[in-house]
Amino acid sequence: MNLNFCFAQQSNELILEGLNSVYQDDFLKAESCFAKVIQRSPQEPQGYFFLAGLVHTEMMDQEDYAREKDFYENIQRSIELSKKQVQTNPKDAWAYLFLGNSYGYLAVYQGKKGVWWPALKDGLKAKSNLRKAIDLDPTLYDAYLGLGSYYYWSSVITKNFNWLPFLADKRKEGIEFLKISATKSTFSKEASINALVWVYINEGWYPLAIRHSQDMCETYPSGKIFLWALASAQYRSGDWQGAYASYFKLTDKIEQTQPGNHYNLIECRTKMANALYALGKVQESAKQCEKVLSYPIDEKLRKKQEVNLELARNLKKMCEQKL
Repeated sequence: MNLNFCFAQQSNELILEGLNSVYQDDFLKAESCFAKVIQRSPQEPQGYFFLAGLVHTEMMDQEDYAREKDFYENIQRSIELSKKQVQTNPKDAWAYLFLGNSYGYLAVYQGKKGVWWPALKDGLKAKSNLRKAIDLDPTLYDAYLGLGSYYYWSSVITKNFNWLPFLADKRKEGIEFLKISATKSTFSKEASINALVWVYINEGWYPLAIRHSQDMCETYPSGKIFLWALASAQYRSGDWQGAYASYFKLTDKIEQTQPGNHYNLIECRTKMANALYALGKVQESAKQCEKVLSYPIDEKLRKKQEVNLELARNLKKMCEQKL
């Protein structure tokens, strides 16, 4: 189906403007854009879908889930309206795309919360609807992001069981789908590149991950999404100088805009401390460890950051022995 038939051009422009704002961490502007899409097309799913995606991104960015109700309300509205469109026109590929992507968001969010059975069911719904969208319109390249992600990560999770006939390894196909979406999709290019970077990190293809994330950091210098990916790729590859620099930038951005986000500050400073220790900068490493261990920590945060807190304590002891 022709894209202009599906959406008014002004709504397309608002969606793209909103997505650009998301990658620059301008969440207020992004929310305003998506709210306008809803106002113009209240019976269409796209505005609710992108608003739910924004709320999801904002919650992940801040490690604050106070807007969970907003996320669920908008994603359920997107599902409801997408289903109505499918019932009205069973050949509406865009309706299947939004239905599949909405279930995909639910699966990801529930998986993060550890609610595995609903996450699995919604993941399968996402897969079937996105597959339907591509079967109806193979040129609907936005659908390749969700399906490519499903193919890759489901294969990673079940890799120890891929000798079973119904659990084929689809990592290569998933990567190819993500590449297609990264180059040809309308709304999903940046999200697809981000997804590819994390795939490259998981595969150990660090130079590729670093190159792509650096390019996107230059395109979106105010944002943190690609900076997190760059820092992780540098850290895992043993590029201690680069990792320290990237986590330092993240720490600075978080302290300026989210000083109470101790979860992410612990994440960054622990990685900085480890990088500094590997570079032989023992005294500076010890200072980072002390900072990590000085944050006010409740029991919930202690459980979530148990590994990093233990690393900071051990690094501090190792630094003290050398000083």
